[in-house]
Amino acid sequence: MDDAETPSSRFCNWSASTKTSTVMNPATARDASRTRPASHPNGPTPQGLQICPLDFNATLNATTDLHRLKSSLNMYDLKLLQHYILHTSKRMTLHPEKALVWERIITDIASEAEYLMHLLLALAGLDVLTTHSNISNQTKHNNSLIQIVIKHHQKGLKGLQQGIHSIGASNLEDLLTGTLLINAFAFASLRVRELNHSTEDLQHYPTMNDIPEIVPDNNRKPQSQWLYLIRGTSSILTHSWMHLRRCRLRSLLVFNKANEDWEHFRSELNDPIELSSGILSTRLSAFVSNASQAICDLRAFLNALKATIAPPLDDNNSAFFPTPGSNMSPANSTHYLLQDQDRAIEVVEMMYMRILYVLSLRRTGAQDSSESDLEIQTEIEDAAVASWPTLVGEGFILSLDSDSVHGSAQGLSLTILSHLYLTLALLDKIWYFDGTFDLEIKKIAAFVNQNADVELVELMKWPMHVIEQ
Repeated sequence: MDDAETPSSRFCNWSASTKTSTVMNPATARDASRTRPASHPNGPTPQGLQICPLDFNATLNATTDLHRLKSSLNMYDLKLLQHYILHTSKRMTLHPEKALVWERIITDIASEAEYLMHLLLALAGLDVLTTHSNISNQTKHNNSLIQIVIKHHQKGLKGLQQGIHSIGASNLEDLLTGTLLINAFAFASLRVRELNHSTEDLQHYPTMNDIPEIVPDNNRKPQSQWLYLIRGTSSILTHSWMHLRRCRLRSLLVFNKANEDWEHFRSELNDPIELSSGILSTRLSAFVSNASQAICDLRAFLNALKATIAPPLDDNNSAFFPTPGSNMSPANSTHYLLQDQDRAIEVVEMMYMRILYVLSLRRTGAQDSSESDLEIQTEIEDAAVASWPTLVGEGFILSLDSDSVHGSAQGLSLTILSHLYLTLALLDKIWYFDGTFDLEIKKIAAFVNQNADVELVELMKWPMHVIEQ
């Protein structure tokens, strides 16, 4: 064997040379340590030591991804992952059981698919931007955090679209995870001024193969394009609903109070209800005081609009419902828009009545002064009030930001949207809802004040009153 001294032998020889044959008692050792020189001129210094890796009796096989092993760690991405695990995941829902899914299962699934990890990091980045601004201000990266978020979001969307092309039993759970992460991102993106949704290629209903990206934009108009993102990804749910009900994420798909039991108590709920003494939220109090009347006011304005601007249908087009934006007469286009607005008001009623029904059950149940607003919001969340973007019609969404729809027609669509936003503004215990829709309602109120008639301005006063509580 070669006697040449190796780094490891030098380290071992130095260790041996420092040993002493004299056994010292503890007291003597302490005294010696006090008098020992701070450094040894002739001995090795920490800077001179060479620490060798352990010798492993293993070799890399041919399938090992050497590029991944050689790549350096992205420390900020690791910080975002840590932030998601410690903070974001715990505040995605008010339900303890569902929160565990966000904390453990979604993180586990994302660790197996790169595009899902991109989506997870994008969501964590939005959380940092909107609720932990002190953390984002400490970032010293050349690219701002917002650019990091956009990069992860776009890479994640690209991967999701590729997964959709090969949709099957083997990747359904991954696709559902991507859908949930993107939907949360879409809601949270409204909180960031620099994020808006691309309006390109959105003139038809987005399917699983047509999911819009999010791009930087400083437009301060009421935002509506985020609705396409949710509608596009949610088509994955309808495509494979029965299979997804058996996956590890199934608890996130269950909403026990998302039913129409309220219809049996419609007349009772149409009257203002008295909140349980344990509910202290002034916002909820303002909501229940006028929710039913707000629905009636929206319908009254729509009926007046129908009588004013809706001419009769053309006979040739009365038997089908064309895709908005296709070739049709202005008369038919207006007629179908009014139909979609009517349907949207029905969605407003459905969500409002579910909320009122939840609150009425609290009122008729046992009075418990310890019940909290958090418990109430948990039950409201369980009524699936955040599902309305998938229930309103495509023509309604198109009218929110269309050059061909203006005046009272567009003003009514935006006013209806503000009433839908109000259902989410009540859930201020969920981080990506807290304050998000207050701002959007204020934008709509400003737009209506400038562009619509006096009656719509009056209809906007109640949503504004609720969010000011």
